[in-house]
Amino acid sequence: MKTKSFAITVSGAAMMALCLAGVCFPQTSNAQTESAPASTPDGSTAPDDSSALPPNIYPSSPLAQVIRLTQAGVSEDVILAYVNNSSSTFNLDPDKIIYLKDIGAPDDLVTAMMQRDQVLQAQIAASANQPPPQPAPAPVTTTPDTSDVTPPTTEVTVDYFYNTLAPYGT
Repeated sequence: MKTKSFAITVSGAAMMALCLAGVCFPQTSNAQTESAPASTPDGSTAPDDSSALPPNIYPSSPLAQVIRLTQAGVSEDVILAYVNNSSSTFNLDPDKIIYLKDIGAPDDLVTAMMQRDQVLQAQIAASANQPPPQPAPAPVTTTPDTSDVTPPTTEVTVDYFYNTLAPYGT
């Protein structure tokens, strides 16, 4: 009799383990694993945040644009053209590279972004090493040489100014 109760206890424990693992009641376990869509305070369904950017990526950065293009399923050739024509750096660090890999960005795309950063940084360094443009030379103004002008030999009085300015008013 003791062997029979031991078998029931073992099978009961196995049944309990299976039930806890979700095997006994699959409809209950599925309902628990699926989360209900989040709702906003006004009762509408909140947008899916699966395409939300990580907090360390600025939303208007070229990297954010590449992430959006990748998530939208745009072809690799189009995204590579965007990368090669970018005038801003992508500033990839290991976390950003891992994130790109997680969302399915091809290795060629990540490599192109790093190469574009190197080209842009070389251009910035080259322009920083160039001397600033020289200002245009100031125009040379000459003043008349007054050393050969002799002062008037006559004595200047108030009448001289009066007579000179009289035609122009009082």
